[in-house]
Amino acid sequence: MTGWVRRSRLNQVGVAALAAVVAACVLAPAAASAGSRYALARTLRWVAFSSPRDGVGLFQAERYPLSGNGSVHCVLYTRASTDGGVSFGVAGQTLAHTDCQTGAAYEAIVFAGAHTLLAYGSRLAISRNDGASWEPVRLAGAVVDLAASGHEVWALITRCRAYAPRCAVSLIRSVDDGQRWRAADPQPPADTVPGLDVRVAQTGDDQLLALAPGGGLVLAWPALRAHSSVIYPTTVAVQSLAAGAANWVSTSVACTAAPFQTELAIAPDGARLLACASEPSAGEQLKALAVSPGAGAAWRIASRACVDFGSCRGGMPSSGYLGGLYALSARTIFYTGDRSSLAGTFDGGRRWRVWPQIGGDAAGSLQVSFINARDGWALAQGVQAPGTSSLWRTSDGGERWRRA
Repeated sequence: MTGWVRRSRLNQVGVAALAAVVAACVLAPAAASAGSRYALARTLRWVAFSSPRDGVGLFQAERYPLSGNGSVHCVLYTRASTDGGVSFGVAGQTLAHTDCQTGAAYEAIVFAGAHTLLAYGSRLAISRNDGASWEPVRLAGAVVDLAASGHEVWALITRCRAYAPRCAVSLIRSVDDGQRWRAADPQPPADTVPGLDVRVAQTGDDQLLALAPGGGLVLAWPALRAHSSVIYPTTVAVQSLAAGAANWVSTSVACTAAPFQTELAIAPDGARLLACASEPSAGEQLKALAVSPGAGAAWRIASRACVDFGSCRGGMPSSGYLGGLYALSARTIFYTGDRSSLAGTFDGGRRWRVWPQIGGDAAGSLQVSFINARDGWALAQGVQAPGTSSLWRTSDGGERWRRA
């Protein structure tokens, strides 16, 4: 796992200057000056909103050679918005810089308090001024997944080596917006998870941890079974801890025949949603959705996997990959993913609607989130090229979407 890297003051100034230069536009395509061998592109990677108007965007600036040969340099930074994402202000302090090949240290941002932001990926950083400045939070491991509600924040961390078959994980908790952390008590009954799941989660493609309304949390990851010399996932292990409880409750959910990816979500009404997907292939992936009305309630399959690609009715769309899940209730659910448009259901999974303008099969949709029952945002990549993301907004609970 990538550790914290100390940078010289000179490097910090240079990266901050680069971020300021590339922040002149919000979602601009790549541009290069005459005679230049390099081009700059700006991509909106993630958004977090605290009200219908106030939010912060996580941006990535990419500097790459026009010849196509050579390394690509990336800078991560944030910019605030006061008009619901229509425009974003000046760049804040640089979060990280990388060669773009090793993955981003920060994949997402989340509010943990009125003006407190947490940026997380394999690392964790905190801002107390809406992303204007950042400071690292030093933990005893790399962040696998994180969830925040109000001032309470939970995180899964690991010190797993790269490409290990299984990784030891531990659960930590903060009750002061992510400033101070301590080990959770009790720890989850399963203290190791598949190494592949850890790596997928750290790229923002698996949601393993979700907080329940009124306290408590739920963890979910594929359970592995060995068959001869092959290890493959068969079901999803779900572990729940009620607020103030001394013991975890474990159950097994047969979401699909062989879940390769899992996405966990808890709706404001307490409904629990678990989306599973098989190994992706050629722009398509079998997907299924399981639902539980609340803590202690049995799980049921709400949408079965469409095994007949392209002609199945009633199941989750087979086109595109599973990458994110958000639920407003047990009936209103949305998902995003690579090579997938934003998709949603308003009847608990019996029928699914697709918004092809938000993502499309050329690249995909990156994120969907809401701050209440009506106001939400969706982020699309557009095409598989830097600098082409687009932000969409709804004010009617996801029925209609418009460009922000």
